[in-house]
Amino acid sequence: MADEQTLIRDFASRCREKIEEFENTQVRCELIGPREITHRGITFVDLPGGGTRRWPKDTYIEWVKLANFDCFLFVTAHRFTENDAFLFHQLRALGKPCFVVRNMVDRAIEDGLHDHGQDAADTRRQIQQNITTQLEPDPPDRVYLTSAHQPAHHDLQSLLAAIGTALDGLKQSRFIADMAAYGDGEEAHKQKRKVAQERIPPARAWPPPTAA
Repeated sequence: MADEQTLIRDFASRCREKIEEFENTQVRCELIGPREITHRGITFVDLPGGGTRRWPKDTYIEWVKLANFDCFLFVTAHRFTENDAFLFHQLRALGKPCFVVRNMVDRAIEDGLHDHGQDAADTRRQIQQNITTQLEPDPPDRVYLTSAHQPAHHDLQSLLAAIGTALDGLKQSRFIADMAAYGDGEEAHKQKRKVAQERIPPARAWPPPTAA
């Protein structure tokens, strides 16, 4: 769960929210369940891992009430476990938007160059292929490669745009409007302009005053 917490902390800090830094997140989350961070009407939930004695995978979706959530981020800095893959496929079968995120890609690129003389493009392709294989037979259309230390680089902007598209109504408007805090990607600007146009009513032409 450390990787999910890193990404959530980065999201929150970019919204200029001060949140408590949790230590031993995996242990705490296992004992007390989901932890919530709310910002301007959007709630991020750090979920406990499924497939444990307290959270059996066969009843996990029902007990944690995942059917009530809008979308899901599966975040890792290495690989996905069998339990992660099981949950991913179960949520996809329910029609829930699921975004697969490989965080700390900056470190992977550095390691690939140092250890194997591998360039960034090859490292990215290798990571995509490995995670896609882990999530067979119904892999995601895309694996988003991010870095909490370099939020302006890699795929964070594309990820945020995709999340905004997956949301509906007021949640979508709030999320897209707040994307300004995450960076200045072209897609983010397009969506923010769309939200602004929807929020601001057209100007009314008032008749000129009548002379007395």
